[in-house]
Amino acid sequence: MRTKYQISATITGFSDHTVFYLHDIDTQSDMNSAAIFRDKFEMEGDLNSAPKLLWLRTKKNGKTYYCILFIGNETVTVNGDISDMPYDMQITGSSIQDVHNLWKDQTKELYKQRQELINESKPFWTGIKLIDQKVHLIRMDFIREHYNSYWGLEELFNLADRFSADSVQNFYDQLTPEYKTSHYGKRIYNYLNSGKPVKILDEGIGAGQTCMELLAGSGWHLRVNCD
Repeated sequence: MRTKYQISATITGFSDHTVFYLHDIDTQSDMNSAAIFRDKFEMEGDLNSAPKLLWLRTKKNGKTYYCILFIGNETVTVNGDISDMPYDMQITGSSIQDVHNLWKDQTKELYKQRQELINESKPFWTGIKLIDQKVHLIRMDFIREHYNSYWGLEELFNLADRFSADSVQNFYDQLTPEYKTSHYGKRIYNYLNSGKPVKILDEGIGAGQTCMELLAGSGWHLRVNCD
């Protein structure tokens, strides 16, 4: 019998019966939901192709609140307050998520600064560009240090065009069998042999929606309208 994912959440700041949705990034669809009661809710299910990049999200007064999960069929605990979303929620119990948490801890302060600039009445695009450059360097270094992980391979696929073909091949050659034979490793293999398919997501960033949320997607080349 295959192991299921189990999510136990304790999140303060939401009214009883507020519904949280577990959103699959790849399929752009909600795969589970649960109503919060006395600050708690649980979800359980089966991820057919684990691990997966997911949003745990809800709305309050028209604003979207969310955090990002990158998990397999594991038991995961999510703790925090409404004010901690999206960057500072505590997500534990998953060794796969642990690597994503390392990436988040390295980038979240820059993403917070970026969002503050976007929220200004006249966004400071020069400042945003500088932040994007810093984030890019962090992501490249993260790949070099953590390519033998699911999140490292997700980032390598997203940024493969920024490395030489020889570098990508070298990363791939050094993968352990677990990662080389996974969905994430096979994408790198296919990239090396046929190139990466380009998908375009044309999105506007409205109230309550952050660039981190949009940038978290798997393999998307974004054409983002931040008006």
